[in-house]
Amino acid sequence: MDELEFDSISDLIDSINERINSFIDKMAEVNAKDLGLDRRAGHSLYIDDTTIAVRKINDNSLRYYGGFEYVDKSCRIEMGDWVFYLNEDNRVEECLLHYNEEKEEKNV
Repeated sequence: MDELEFDSISDLIDSINERINSFIDKMAEVNAKDLGLDRRAGHSLYIDDTTIAVRKINDNSLRYYGGFEYVDKSCRIEMGDWVFYLNEDNRVEECLLHYNEEKEEKNV
């Protein structure tokens, strides 16, 4: 990969957010109920097989109403405007499993 040059830290942050947003666009958009959580935990969450992503501005709702305040710190990553929760934590894994089970039931 070529070395990137930025004129300021804000340019670097903008670049990070652009790259994250392009990745988020490939994830499934769900709401908290889809993950088996209280609906107040979040309206726009994004998931893939191993991760739940939420905009940093909406993270407090997920943490408070969704019980994500107990997610192990090593499984919670803040990057740019986003927070990522990894399925290495049981709470995150349970939510992803719930989503996949509900999705399978609807397809049967």
